[in-house]
Amino acid sequence: MDKSLQFLSGGGKMGELIRSFDWSKTAVGSPATWPQSLRIAARIMLDCPFGMYIAWGREYIQMYNDGYRPILGSTKHPQALGISTRKTFEEVWPTIGPMFDGVMQGSPIGFPDFILHLDRNGFVEECFFDFSYSPIRLEDGTVGGVLVTVIETTGKVKAVKALKESEQRFQNLVREANVGIIVVTGEEMRVHVVNEAYGRLIDLTPEELIGKPLFSMIPDAEETFRPILNKVRDSGESLYEYDQPYRVVTNGKVIEGYLNIVYQPFREADGTITGVSALCQDVTETLKNRKEIQESEERFRKLSQTIPHMIWSATPDGKKNFFNQYFIDYTGLSVEELSGDGWQSSIFPDDLEKEIEHWQHTLATGEDCIVEKRLRRKDGTYRWFLSHSLAQKDKQGNIIGWIGTKTEIEEQKVAEQKKDEFIGIASHEMRTPLTTAKGYLDLLLRSLNEDNLTFVYAAKAKQALQRLQVLITELLDASKIQNGQLNLNITSFDFNELLDETIENIQYSTKNHQIQKKGSGAQIISGDRDRLQQVLINLISNAVKYSPHADTLMVELKRQADKIEVAVQDFGVGICAQHLNKIFDRYYRVQEQALNIQGLGVGLYISKNIVDRHNGTMWAESEPGKGSTFYFSLPV
Repeated sequence: MDKSLQFLSGGGKMGELIRSFDWSKTAVGSPATWPQSLRIAARIMLDCPFGMYIAWGREYIQMYNDGYRPILGSTKHPQALGISTRKTFEEVWPTIGPMFDGVMQGSPIGFPDFILHLDRNGFVEECFFDFSYSPIRLEDGTVGGVLVTVIETTGKVKAVKALKESEQRFQNLVREANVGIIVVTGEEMRVHVVNEAYGRLIDLTPEELIGKPLFSMIPDAEETFRPILNKVRDSGESLYEYDQPYRVVTNGKVIEGYLNIVYQPFREADGTITGVSALCQDVTETLKNRKEIQESEERFRKLSQTIPHMIWSATPDGKKNFFNQYFIDYTGLSVEELSGDGWQSSIFPDDLEKEIEHWQHTLATGEDCIVEKRLRRKDGTYRWFLSHSLAQKDKQGNIIGWIGTKTEIEEQKVAEQKKDEFIGIASHEMRTPLTTAKGYLDLLLRSLNEDNLTFVYAAKAKQALQRLQVLITELLDASKIQNGQLNLNITSFDFNELLDETIENIQYSTKNHQIQKKGSGAQIISGDRDRLQQVLINLISNAVKYSPHADTLMVELKRQADKIEVAVQDFGVGICAQHLNKIFDRYYRVQEQALNIQGLGVGLYISKNIVDRHNGTMWAESEPGKGSTFYFSLPV
């Protein structure tokens, strides 16, 4: 290198670029012509390990060192070398341009953590710098250019910002937490951090507590809590206290209660333990409720031993954990043998599957469970019981356990069986004379003129016999169901065609109601056509019967995936919610309607059994005074 250009020696990669650059094509001119002040500035720049930058002349032609190069990112280097600062930093020139102009007037300038939004990597980013702009003076004292010394502080500023945001989030978390939080430091246990939830526990605000020795504010608690705080601070180990009683006197008021507390050593950034943090959960109400529950359970257990019924209880997940003495005496099993799932051994095998199904449904839904089943007595005989399971709930509606009773109904079941046998025999015996009487009435009606008064009487007698025949048929069906003798004749047929036929027949004999049908198209199913028509007749006839003041019924048939669904809607008297889950029981009738509307209370019982036998489902929705809708679905 020419000795006159030794001032450009060294400088790493940027030194090489500066030396190889053709400066003669710029306003700066060839390095051989550079003034002494520029040569000295360039020498200082290339030797400096920190970022330095020269903008020379009124065009602010740039040169920079290795320390400055990262500031230019991937899009501004190396093209920034030898061109104007205005072009390289055009996105921020409105901000820095006046600064450069001021330095050219001889006024240096500098700022810490100065923010600039630079596009240096293909996108605009927020950048921060510590920098100084200094004038480079010529021999005559005028300013020839600007010397920039800069350190990028983006990482530091963003880290500090993130730390502040983290601290703010922490403060918000502490302030808004539902549990009491407090941090005390030093021998005086001075309050360093505290939230409102903790303040409420002792009837003091965070403003009253912060910065003050804790036990100067609640001296009554010092004897109990200072030893614990000292132990955690000195040992450096966490401590957990449950149902810890506390008592403080603040503002002349005594505050007492119970807390669950987590104590942890409070460490500074260097790991030094200077205090203790505590998280305090008020469990006073929980303990009070627990005590009330325990007292209630004790009363229940004592009472259960005095009544002649089986009484049991279970945990929320359904595990039986209590049986009264009557239960134990009847089964001859111990509490240990009955607990958990052991009670299942006392149920008649044929009833067990149904019992488990009902119990699982009850656990899943929280609904009451009422079911009849046979239980084995300690002598090996089985007797009928009515079992009732009921969820026990807290004030928030959460299930906290189960209670159940089993009441013996053996005599009632025997009586029902005798009644069913009588009804079955009587119904069979009545069918023959009934058929004979109906035949004679048909002959009599054919022999009489319709204008004859005897014809009118005979016609009314025939209608009465037809109603009696329907009743007898229902009684026979109910008896067959009870004895498992209701057989089905399965064929494949179009259910939509059956529905149209049934509606047409009922509409013919119904003058006061218009039956409207929704849904059409063939719906081929497998089932007993006559029995399913029996279901339709029962539901539609009931809709007519129980809507005496309405003039419209709605029957809808729709397809849903792999099943069809039928809905029969009336706009009549409706059914109270307390009756809805019982209307499918045998012989059940709503009492307030029983005197005004004829029936035995077996029609819905038979219909539901027929639908069940087809692997279908039947249910009802109703509102008193607005009518009812009966549904059933069948697999296609």
